[in-house]
Amino acid sequence: MTTIRYDHERSSTVHPDPPGASTFPQPRSFFWLPIDGQRHAAGIRDRYLPSGKLITTLCGQQLTRARVTDTEWLWPTCRECWSAAETRVGLRG
Repeated sequence: MTTIRYDHERSSTVHPDPPGASTFPQPRSFFWLPIDGQRHAAGIRDRYLPSGKLITTLCGQQLTRARVTDTEWLWPTCRECWSAAETRVGLRG
């Protein structure tokens, strides 16, 4: 009997987790917030901060949290925050 191995079954295509990586989901170390015309990521634990609070974003800006409605979530994403977020979750070195 012949065993057929498909490409996705090869061990060489399996990418091991980086050293120290856990198999359990890690708590998020940042949240996305619509601030100043863009969706920024901020390294905060409470995404429900009241409006008027000063927030330091992952791109390094200090911005004031504004009152949010439904449409602000459609704003474009800050590219610098996106890059920093990718680094935090291990997608970039």
